[in-house]
Amino acid sequence: MSWDHERVEELLAAYVLDGLDPEDQALAERALLEHVPGCTRCRRSLEGFRMVAGDLALAAPAAAPPDPLLPRIRRSLAPPRRRRAWPAWALGVAAGALLIGMSGWTLSLVAGLTGRLDEAQQTQGWLVDALSTATHPSSRVLPLDGANDARVSVLSVPGSDQSYLMATNLPEPAFTYHVWFLGGGKTWHAGTLEVIHGWAMMPVETNPDLWETVLLTDEPRGHPAPETSPLVSATVAAS
Repeated sequence: MSWDHERVEELLAAYVLDGLDPEDQALAERALLEHVPGCTRCRRSLEGFRMVAGDLALAAPAAAPPDPLLPRIRRSLAPPRRRRAWPAWALGVAAGALLIGMSGWTLSLVAGLTGRLDEAQQTQGWLVDALSTATHPSSRVLPLDGANDARVSVLSVPGSDQSYLMATNLPEPAFTYHVWFLGGGKTWHAGTLEVIHGWAMMPVETNPDLWETVLLTDEPRGHPAPETSPLVSATVAAS
């Protein structure tokens, strides 16, 4: 059987989310046996799907949105006219991410409905973009390690000027989590990381290949340089 990469990737994305009907489930399992072991592109895609799906599963218990929000959610997930539509699996991931992100905010819905929905929609966009980065044929995953159970990684594509930091199992910070990039005698503060039920993500306007070290610290200030030992860190391997 001849396997089409894009079709296999669609099957694998839905497979890791347990979203296939019996016929496609059987086809995905056949692809896992016959095609994926010998295909670098599809193996990388599968690893990316599993990582993102695993982080989504650990983020927070899913919760159904209130009825008044459903029309806006549907509109936010509908592909714009005259543009290529997202594959069904990408919309599924985005919808799941949106509901997960909203689950921690329902108690403050009355006080800040518009702002919270905007945050959820922003997170939805980040997750879809991060998934695209993770499944790029040249994607790289830089894991940050530390003496704890936190799982933190930076997803990037060589040559791109943007990457994504994703984290699960993060303890609540004593102060604020700060993301740092160090290299060539320079220190860059990439921003602060907001934690929701141990899960967090943020886009980073740089590529880790341009730096020597990536750090995540827990401290009150965050400027101009890290003042505490990192919770997790990584040394960027030379290309």
